[in-house]
Amino acid sequence: MARLRPCRRGYIAAAAFCITLAAVATVLHQPSILQGFRQALSPATDLYSRPELDTFNTAYNSSIPASKGYNAANRSFTIEDDQFWRDGQPFRILSGSIHYHRIPPDLWRDRLLRVKALGLNAIQLYVPWNFHQPTPGSRGILPLEGWRDLPGFIRLAQELDLLVLLRPGPFICAEWEFGGFPAWLLAQNTTMNLRSSDPNYLAHVDAWWGPLLPLLANLTYDKGGPIIMVQIENEYGYYGGDKEYLRHLAELVRTHMGDKVILYTVDGAASLPLAMGSLSGGEVLTTVDFGPGTNVEEAFKLQKRFNPPGKSPPFCVEYYTGWLTHWGEPMANTAAAAVAKTLQEIVTYQNNTGSVNLYMAHGGTNFGPWAGTNVFESLVDGNQQQQQQPGRSSSNDGFTDMPGPELWRLRNMARQQQWQRTGSSSSSSRKLAREIFTPHITSYDYNCPVG
Repeated sequence: MARLRPCRRGYIAAAAFCITLAAVATVLHQPSILQGFRQALSPATDLYSRPELDTFNTAYNSSIPASKGYNAANRSFTIEDDQFWRDGQPFRILSGSIHYHRIPPDLWRDRLLRVKALGLNAIQLYVPWNFHQPTPGSRGILPLEGWRDLPGFIRLAQELDLLVLLRPGPFICAEWEFGGFPAWLLAQNTTMNLRSSDPNYLAHVDAWWGPLLPLLANLTYDKGGPIIMVQIENEYGYYGGDKEYLRHLAELVRTHMGDKVILYTVDGAASLPLAMGSLSGGEVLTTVDFGPGTNVEEAFKLQKRFNPPGKSPPFCVEYYTGWLTHWGEPMANTAAAAVAKTLQEIVTYQNNTGSVNLYMAHGGTNFGPWAGTNVFESLVDGNQQQQQQPGRSSSNDGFTDMPGPELWRLRNMARQQQWQRTGSSSSSSRKLAREIFTPHITSYDYNCPVG
């Protein structure tokens, strides 16, 4: 996410969205949009008939195999004819951003199921460097377990039939402390240029990605996992234009994760950031991000200029369903009608080939000191939450953590869609809707641990 970003030390405050998920869900659940998604789902894998819902709130298990019952020869995720292709069939990405580091692990399954209930088939997630390596050196990298079990979170998404778009940074923004950079970077070398091909900086990146990426390599789609795409940097065109730096990152991913996973960059739908932040030649897909009210046709035409012929599937990697709120500011609000209108234009673009990622689908909470800040003329404190404005439901049977004014619309939409999928409006179907969409309160909600 960009627009209000300082270049180095201060980063966007964590957001508190009044997200209009009712309007989003209404668009995504249209039969014309869901048709391609449903073709990939057999009755046995439909969200509302999956066995794991019988034990909906069971303990999280990170031992799910990444390659259960797959044939590598039949698995592929590629780009041809300005479209994504999954296993030889045209495919449209309907994704939502969700951050494992903002959600306690015992709520991961709950939140992923809610994302899936929106009609999405993928998630997009950041990897905050400072969350995993709070101190320098190899001993400073914390084990990938518990709240930091990134491979486990990805496997859980796969268990729920969600594909994954990975954003490992090394800079992520994400309205997160120092954009994900560890604070100790500033003490290592005071003249080091971050987000550049400065050898001192790249040495630290290599030392971080070197142990991390191989642990995720077996989770790429061609190896039986859910990772279909890996992002290089994050909206780099708003910061700099060091192509050597971007190529170094791309080569690192290829070295550690193979040449089958699609690499991509994302920048705002404007010529200058796209020129600065993308790589020519087709090795790395150039994508765009924008919000409601954008001229979708112009944005995707611009994206196409930065990709080789036939290699530019229209893809809005961050579609802003809400906006950030600094500490003490009135809650940011986004009109449902505006969100729905532009989203409709995205997913129906070019014969229904437009792909989209909702930023955010679920925001979560910044515990402890993890909220980012902005620096303009003065410091602007970040918010402690990146989540939806709480809703209200008198019967406690809907999305009670969704925005109040939109709650009843989303709840009714979800129920209608469930009945459409199951072919029944029976009491058992209603009971299942209550089970899926009732919040699950844990000790984390009260204790607010520091990550």
